[in-house]
Amino acid sequence: MFRPVLERYQRTLVDRGEIDFHDMIDRATEHVEAGRYRSPFGYILVDEFQDISPARARLLKALLDQSPNCRLFVVGDDWQAIFRFGGSDIAVMREFSERFGKGERMPLETTFRCSQSIAEVATRFVLANSAQIRKQVRSARQVEGPCVHVGLSGAQDLSLLSEALGRIASDASGYEGQSSVLLLGRYKHLQPRNLPGLAKQYPRLRLFYRTVHGSKGLQADYAVVLGLRLGRYGFPTEIADDPLLDLVLSEPERHPNAEERRLFYVALTRARRHAFVLAESGPPSLFVQELIDGNYDVAVFGRLPEKDVPCPTCVKGHLVRRENARNKGTFYGCSNWPYCKHTQPPCPACGRGIPVESDNAFRCRDCGDAIEACPDCRGWLQTRTGRYGRFLGCSNWPACDYTRGLAQRNRGRSQFSGHARRQGRLPRRGR
Repeated sequence: MFRPVLERYQRTLVDRGEIDFHDMIDRATEHVEAGRYRSPFGYILVDEFQDISPARARLLKALLDQSPNCRLFVVGDDWQAIFRFGGSDIAVMREFSERFGKGERMPLETTFRCSQSIAEVATRFVLANSAQIRKQVRSARQVEGPCVHVGLSGAQDLSLLSEALGRIASDASGYEGQSSVLLLGRYKHLQPRNLPGLAKQYPRLRLFYRTVHGSKGLQADYAVVLGLRLGRYGFPTEIADDPLLDLVLSEPERHPNAEERRLFYVALTRARRHAFVLAESGPPSLFVQELIDGNYDVAVFGRLPEKDVPCPTCVKGHLVRRENARNKGTFYGCSNWPYCKHTQPPCPACGRGIPVESDNAFRCRDCGDAIEACPDCRGWLQTRTGRYGRFLGCSNWPACDYTRGLAQRNRGRSQFSGHARRQGRLPRRGR
């Protein structure tokens, strides 16, 4: 499948008289190995060594082999190896001596970026993968109490991001001038849509958004990591690499979510003062569960959500609370959106909770109000208004079209829907 694409790509380069970056590396290596190029360098320095590819490692080895007195000095952190998709191979760093010969390792264990509390949580988290090179990180910034905060959605009215920014604004009030807040997401589409409005709401906070990959090398006073929930676009991601990609990328690691774990480490350590981890719009991800269940030194606000309510349309998804961008009203949609477009209204009593099944009926998870179940499906009945007045309709409409009429007192008689009468659910008049 891939061969015709590769062959056409190579023909295009030849026709244009061009080479790509990988050609540059490969041809340079061939020149060195064949002796057509003699290296004048006594020292070779490489930065970000954890991102090196096998092809670039081969070029380094060829240069070293030309002179027995040449010295190689590299700086890298295997805890921040997050670019396998770009061709990097963490094995090159882990197998340094086997590839380049005997060397001396000098751990740089002092960090000047994040606080000791963040460093301890992040270090313990990344070292859960025993394949990572072990070191003890010490921070020059000592702070009292937990500096990693985990936000759980639960049933609170305030969005988790607003809750986190409120806490950040309170802490930042003790510092002069503006404080920077780095909002981080696993994907670009997780950028908050109301970012300009949030910036106006918190004038003393300088907000900016980056993907976690794009944040490498950056730092801010505070970091807020979004989207720590289960699901295809969660963190860790549940999107599997295409098998074709695995044919050309480095060997997958044995530890589950190894690179995702390092990516989360990068996210946490962008913050100087405090890092907030938010599990909004769904069940908390495996990483959040680990932070809570593993007795990490973290502060938790909110509460774990109750058992998920399955989507009645696709079944595989679950219903999550969302806000209508136009009227700010609450509704529930499927977690598999946009693949499943099911939506339904909230509890008719409180206008925000989700009705859940309870003893052949429904009860609102927030206010506890009892709601009548639909006899045709697993939905519940709500009052609506149509051409002939008010009636009861299923929350799963249009997938379920069950309706039942309500008595219209102002007309002096009762009107019932034809559907309900045809189904034999309503008593005939006079019985």
